[in-house]
Amino acid sequence: MSRLFRFFWLVLHFVKAIYLFRQPKDNTRVIEQGLDAADKKKIKSWLQQVLSLCRIELIIHGDSVSSPKMIVANHVSWLDVVILWVLYPGHFIAKQEIANWPLLGKMIASAGTLFINRNKNSEIRRIASQLKQIIHNQQNVLFFPEGKTGDGSSIQKIHPALFQYAIEANMVIQPLLLVYEDKSGKPSTVTPYLNQQSLVSSIWKILGQQRIKVHCYLLPPVREQSHRKKIATQIQQQLQYQLETALNSTIRQS
Repeated sequence: MSRLFRFFWLVLHFVKAIYLFRQPKDNTRVIEQGLDAADKKKIKSWLQQVLSLCRIELIIHGDSVSSPKMIVANHVSWLDVVILWVLYPGHFIAKQEIANWPLLGKMIASAGTLFINRNKNSEIRRIASQLKQIIHNQQNVLFFPEGKTGDGSSIQKIHPALFQYAIEANMVIQPLLLVYEDKSGKPSTVTPYLNQQSLVSSIWKILGQQRIKVHCYLLPPVREQSHRKKIATQIQQQLQYQLETALNSTIRQS
């Protein structure tokens, strides 16, 4: 299937989302009651098709804790969001502005995303309360503590603020590292979503690849709830060490 043909099908797939999410769910109610099985299956199926059209192959390393958890990952591409939700359906924590995005904002809200205004200190209590409800519903929470995408060669500064929510809600934190690999076995240079690059441009580059492997490394969970800065430092070290190990292994094999 040629790049142009797959691009055409991907556009149709996004059009299909307009029909699937034409009646968006009430965000607050989804957070309170949890995403029902039918909606979860519908969203996951739609996202899996995105990965299939982009020829993404997922490779899982390690085991994940089974209890409701806060999954924190490095941020490289818009694909990160798709991959995390396919692997661990749950509630993303995202900035408030995303709720106003055309179409995508409705889709993201329908999945029970926790939208946060980072300029308000009072948000901690509200989000912590919602997280406790999510734990009660046996659901996961997902977010990217770097706050922005990087090129995949190193881990950017891990911001500690959102870990306060995990402390308040007594959640297990599961660090996860994503490493993108091209068909030659080298780190992918087309997947990073950086600077002023448009989404269409990024998609076009990714569709030009014959295959992209994504290594998902599940690192030891953080169970001891200490100070948020200490947690951030620990996770930064875990992710950086595993990334260096993975990249060195890739270089030796290539």
